[in-house]
Formats: sequence, C-alpha cells, structure tokens
Amino acid sequence: MDILIEMRFGSHLYGTATPSSDLDLKAVYLPAGRDILLQRVRETAVFASPKPHGQKNTADDVDREIFSLQRYLSLLAEGQSMALDMLFAPDDAMLRPVPPLWRTIQANSSRLVSRKSAAFVRYCRQQAHKYGLKGSRVASARQAVALLKSEEEKLGPLTKLGAIEDSLRELSQRSAHIDFVDLPMPD
Repeated sequence: MDILIEMRFGSHLYGTATPSSDLDLKAVYLPAGRDILLQRVRETAVFASPKPHGQKNTADDVDREIFSLQRYLSLLAEGQSMALDMLFAPDDAMLRPVPPLWRTIQANSSRLVSRKSAAFVRYCRQQAHKYGLKGSRVASARQAVALLKSEEEKLGPLTKLGAIEDSLRELSQRSAHIDFVDLPMPD
C-alpha cells in the first residue's frame, strides 16, 4: 500500500486533545496499478485498537482509517466534512512529508470541493441536535447554581430552601429543564 498522506485527526487535528485523548489517524493511499486493473482496490481500511464492545478508547489507543485516492475524492465530492478537514489540514498535522501530488490536490481545492451542501448541512444538524439540548441543560444548571450562590450570600449557608422557594419557582418557570419534583422521603 503506497501511502500518499497520513495525518493526525480528531482532537489532535483540532487542538483539543487532552492527556487522555486517543490518537486518530487518517490516510490516503495510491492503489497499485495491478489492483486497479483487477478491480481489487480496497476503498477503505480501518485499523482500530482491540477492546471489548462498548469500551471507550484510552490515551494508549490508536485508530487508523485509510482511504483509496478514488474513495477519498468521492467523499470530497460529496462534501463530507472529514474529507474537507483532511484537504485543509495544516502541515503540522502530517505524519510524513507532504508529497507533490497532495499539494496538487490542495491547489485544486476549488475544483474538488462540492457546492452541494447536503452532507455538511446534515452534519451541522446532527451536531446541533447532539449539543443543543445538552447546552441548554448546562445553561439551566448554571442558572440554578448562580441563584443558589446568590441567595446563600444574602441569607447565609444555613438557610433552608423553603426560604427561597419563590425564587426557585420563578427560575423553574423560565427554564424548560428546571422543575419541582416531590420525592418520597422516609420519616
């Protein structure tokens, strides 16, 4: 397999890696002429760290995904965000010297990037759905914490919640994620 380009991806590409982040690698390879003629080109090869089903990756894990050049270019034509990220990845993300062919591909980015935005819009909607609800819940939790801290500063740390019930009910009416629930308590 003649690797054309290989790069760090995911959190290592975006600059958000932490000490516990796994390493994701993406690569593009040029198939051998013989494989092309015999129609034996593997479009994609995935090499993932072995682990039990459902277990998350650790800092020791390396996942590598390799695309044939034809598959990569078709992903790019579809407007897949992963292919776009690879096309515009900076040189410091690369694991080997950047060959002239890759520079030619980058130089022709305006011809290769699709004006079709369906895949990108679909990706954006998935991200908004995933993080939108989570973000609004976090915002509600922060509002509740701010209210509790403010009331504690005014009334002292030994104040019962009943003393600020009106403020809490007002907050719950403004938030879709805050509500009063009666929990049965023994005694």
